[in-house]
Amino acid sequence: MLAYREGGIAHLDLANGNFKDTDLPRIAVGLSAVIRHLTNLNLSNNSKLTDAGLASLAPLTALKQLDLGHCTGIGDTGLAHLGNMASLTQLNVRQCTNITDAGLEQLANLPRLARLNLAGCHRITAAGIAHLKKLPLTYLDLSGCSGISNAAIAHLKAHQLTELNLSDCTGFGDEGFAHLAEVPLQTLDLSGCTGFTNSGLRFLNKSTLTRLSLRNCTQLDFGATFRLYGAQSLRHLDLAGCEGLDNTALTALQDLPLEHLDLARNTFLNDTGLESLAEMTSLRYLNLSGGADMTDAALAHLAELPALQHLILNNCRRTTDAGLAQLSHLPLETLELVDCVALTNTALARLPGAAATLQKLDLSGCTALSDAGLAHLADITTLRKLDLSWNRNFTDAGAVALRELPLGQLRLNGWIGLTDQGMTALSGMPLQSLGLIGCDNIDGSGLAQLNSRCLQKFDLSHCRLLNDDAMIYLRRLPLKELDLSWCGAITDAGLAHLTGLQLTRLDLTYNSGVTDEGLKNLSGMPLQQLRVLGCHQVTPNGFWAAGLERLQ
Repeated sequence: MLAYREGGIAHLDLANGNFKDTDLPRIAVGLSAVIRHLTNLNLSNNSKLTDAGLASLAPLTALKQLDLGHCTGIGDTGLAHLGNMASLTQLNVRQCTNITDAGLEQLANLPRLARLNLAGCHRITAAGIAHLKKLPLTYLDLSGCSGISNAAIAHLKAHQLTELNLSDCTGFGDEGFAHLAEVPLQTLDLSGCTGFTNSGLRFLNKSTLTRLSLRNCTQLDFGATFRLYGAQSLRHLDLAGCEGLDNTALTALQDLPLEHLDLARNTFLNDTGLESLAEMTSLRYLNLSGGADMTDAALAHLAELPALQHLILNNCRRTTDAGLAQLSHLPLETLELVDCVALTNTALARLPGAAATLQKLDLSGCTALSDAGLAHLADITTLRKLDLSWNRNFTDAGAVALRELPLGQLRLNGWIGLTDQGMTALSGMPLQSLGLIGCDNIDGSGLAQLNSRCLQKFDLSHCRLLNDDAMIYLRRLPLKELDLSWCGAITDAGLAHLTGLQLTRLDLTYNSGVTDEGLKNLSGMPLQQLRVLGCHQVTPNGFWAAGLERLQ
């Protein structure tokens, strides 16, 4: 992708291109007349690039943003070629696992580098972080850097960091918190950091911190949240998977001005503990997924949250129609009720937000619902995303009930009762994304009924009746992404019918009838991703012959 401005190219996206070192000089020569003003270059996910290739980037002195994420062939020597990019403000070398402390020394003199992503660079230690002390960093991602210790954090005191990601840095401990106390952080991610205790959290009582993630910090116990009492700017708190907490932890949060609270996968959640939530009247987002002991009494406390817009109750299996009705007055925009198996059609008559605000509704796995209940959804004119997957009760009649909804995204995965009649009902909807995974009664005649001018993403995986002839009906759709995995009857003849589609992603996993010859039908597509796992007749030569070697 190119973005032009007067005098030349400003943005160049070469991500996922399978480029080699020898390609970069050719690109530079080919664009030499217009490339001198390039400010943004994306080379991510080009695993064949090495340090030698980066030498071609040295003349790009106007570059401000450079993305080399997942270029696994790049190491310390490659970073030396960036040393003269005085205008560089953002650099991403995520998962470039050959980079060591010596490589970071090559970045030490970049006067404007403010955003640096080193995620997954596990060979970096405190010595490497010390080389960065002169940089004007405001954002630093060290997630998954297993060599990062408290000593490394000490070198961050000199920075004016506002965002820091230390997720899965298991060497980070309480001493590290003391060093962070001097950093003006607004966002801190400590997900999966199991090396610190409750005590360290006391250093986070600062006025600047607005977002904190302690997701999967399983070592924390009930006293952890009491250490945050002074964090009066905190708006976003993630405590998902903090299994050591209990109900008293929620009591300590009452006085914080939280707007976003994630408590998913915490087995301690019950009716008594959630009483504390009623005091958190500024909450806009709340995730209570997996609250196995929560009943309708817990939902009564949520009814006191007037600003709540996004509510996630997935796998809360004791939630009933009566409990959900208590929330009918809330201005919800998102409601997720995945696997809430106690809900019946009655619940759909009084959904929160249905009158004016509800935009996303997920009822997948709610196996007590049926076609009759879907009639209640017909009047929710604000609804844009709907998931009704994995319910064998739904049939064509359910699809007919949905046909007037202005949906952009619809998932009906596992609807074994969906046939041609139901597909006809879907054809008039303004869908951009449609999921029909495992809809075993959909065949070519069903696809023939679908005539959408908007559909860009279509998932037909595991639809066992689809064959080569059915592919004819897909070529009239404006598709960008198509999943045909595990549709075992599709062969090269089927791919021939797809010629002309402008697909960027195609999944053909375990279609054993696809061969090298069939790939030639894809050569004119702007594919960025092609999956052929289990297509045993496809070889590397087939990719080359089809001009798809960049995707191999």
